[in-house]
Amino acid sequence: MDTSAVDFPALALMIVAAIVITSAIGISGRDGNTRRRWLAALGITILLIAIGLVDLLRETPRETHLATLFIGVPLPVLGAIAMERMTRRVRPWIRWTGVFLVSLVVLLSGLLIGAAIAPRFLPS
Repeated sequence: MDTSAVDFPALALMIVAAIVITSAIGISGRDGNTRRRWLAALGITILLIAIGLVDLLRETPRETHLATLFIGVPLPVLGAIAMERMTRRVRPWIRWTGVFLVSLVVLLSGLLIGAAIAPRFLPS
């Protein structure tokens, strides 16, 4: 019997997604190439949406609205880019820790916004 209030596999998956977002933004923006950074952000957004879409469409009774996916995934990517741009003059270890934390928090809040608020305004 599972009596925990925390879904540890989902939490681990969120941490992995935040690490992937942070590393993709970090690797693509090493030399200051803005175009490469935006292309990496688009690619990671499409990849995470595709993974989430496969997972959602695999469920037999679909209980999660698709707006959760389409709102919850782009927000942390945009938040990570914004944090990376705002902290250009900060030491790298502080900068990338901040980008990771912002990505993780915005991922959680984006999924909550997509699951709780968006389905009220969209048809099912």
